[in-house]
Amino acid sequence: MGMQVSLRNKTWAPVLGAFLALACVGSAVAADLDGTLRTAVCTVSPQSTIQSLPDAQFRATLQRNYDVAKSELADRGTLYSRTGRYIWAHEAKVECAVALGYLKGGTRDTESSQKCDCFTQHLARF
Repeated sequence: MGMQVSLRNKTWAPVLGAFLALACVGSAVAADLDGTLRTAVCTVSPQSTIQSLPDAQFRATLQRNYDVAKSELADRGTLYSRTGRYIWAHEAKVECAVALGYLKGGTRDTESSQKCDCFTQHLARF
């Protein structure tokens, strides 16, 4: 004998609504207004050369990338851009800050420094 479950007393509308909302948000994050934003490219891109830099140059590059991203985010043109400029600047600032934080602790974090480099390179295309 199989067990029968009655769904008549269950309210599935909130669960379905939440699922649909998440699906819509995921789509909105993945697409840019001009159709070119693909931040995932920085998680699967080949390794950048930033890790091969000497310590002083490595730190200077991370700091420069952070400063560029931070200034871009303060620019009204970036804030109201219809391209991926704002997203690239935001992602670069976050990953560069993470890489700089690790570096302050004496660790060269490969993932965050490569993402910092990648996002900054994409930002430079705008």
